[in-house]
Amino acid sequence: MSRAMPQSDDERLAADHRSALGAKWIYLVGLPVLLVAGIIVRSPNFRMEQGPDAHPFGGDFIHEWAGAYALMHGDPGTFYDWKTFSQLQHDPLIVGQSWNHHRFFPTIYPPFYYALATPLLLFPLPVAAILATYASLAMFVISLLWFRRTEHRATNILSWALPLSLLFTPLIENFASCQKGTLLLLLLTGTYALLRGGRDFTAGLLFGLIAFKPHLGLLLGCTMLWKGKWRFVAGAITTVAVLVLACFALGSELCRGFTHIALGTSDYVTIGGYDLAKAHTLWSGWQLLLADTSPTLVKPLTLVCTLAVLLALATIFKGALKTDSQLFPFQFAAVVVAMIVTSPHLMHYDLTMLLLPMGMIACNVNASQMAPYRKHLIIATWLLYLACSVSPNIATIIHLQITVPVMLGLLSVLTVAIRKTSTVPSGRNTAMVCSIGNLPGGIS
Repeated sequence: MSRAMPQSDDERLAADHRSALGAKWIYLVGLPVLLVAGIIVRSPNFRMEQGPDAHPFGGDFIHEWAGAYALMHGDPGTFYDWKTFSQLQHDPLIVGQSWNHHRFFPTIYPPFYYALATPLLLFPLPVAAILATYASLAMFVISLLWFRRTEHRATNILSWALPLSLLFTPLIENFASCQKGTLLLLLLTGTYALLRGGRDFTAGLLFGLIAFKPHLGLLLGCTMLWKGKWRFVAGAITTVAVLVLACFALGSELCRGFTHIALGTSDYVTIGGYDLAKAHTLWSGWQLLLADTSPTLVKPLTLVCTLAVLLALATIFKGALKTDSQLFPFQFAAVVVAMIVTSPHLMHYDLTMLLLPMGMIACNVNASQMAPYRKHLIIATWLLYLACSVSPNIATIIHLQITVPVMLGLLSVLTVAIRKTSTVPSGRNTAMVCSIGNLPGGIS
């Protein structure tokens, strides 16, 4: 019998590396898969129930599936007629179940979005909903890996970012209702990573896909145009142009219908069944607080607050925009928070996007320029994380959406920190880098 030769040091190191890499992948993929599997097993949204109080299978997913069906088999002239679409959603011969007739999910996206959803019709609605949920999970994992690759300071990001993310209630609700929060997270994370790497045109191409929710792209798009990031703007325009042409190819009636819907987006909060306690914008926040007492003040107060946010962004982006600078993660974080709070329509699951700005702040807060404001930024970030977990319940009781003032507070801290930092001569704060122990943001 031949005797096995002892392993060399290099072989042992390689084996240890493979073992550590395998454990990391099991942790990265296994934990989210277990969470989603638990949601599918336990959530009432994934039960094929029948009756007047039943939930549609997959939660909001019925909107995508029925929208794809209507595009393929319906009348283009009534595609954006919500009464017609509601009847289709409640037709058991089409969707496979009879559910609560007092609820419906209106068509509010551009025609190309529903065209991209047509492959879902290859599967029965329950199967398609589960596949879409795991696709959403894949987008989340890709976002985390892309962010980790971009943020070199975040070498141990998986040890704290993954569990904190999976406990983030908007992400859990995103999975439970088959929503698009992780898609938005992926698009924004990729845009940030590509900009950070100097690939402006590709970043613009990717960012242009956010056109399925065009109101979310306005602030960052206009900021890049203002700062003269022409390659980014050209990439975004290229993608948007292709998507617009796709819409016209689907029919002019669909385009007219979507234009009519888009112009009334701000009034979407007045639709019966719209839950203001789960909406997180200035517009919906003032509606929740004042609609019953001073409805005439809602629009002017929203306008004033929006102008204040725009002024803060003008301060944050003052001077040349350098995507490889220490300030850029904080600038990008600010514009993501601003696009959320100024949106005319944004729900709880959409706050999944906040994982990106919170992660950027946590991973870069010890950068030499921003270290003096570390404490304030970390406190504001933690407050936002916690507010997102409890805000719908609090809003139901006191009619105040606490995430809105907390987001405005974080924007204020970022504005002051960036304004003061940008006036300090380079190198002055180099020795001020500090650690914050076990808190996220102390990872170096």
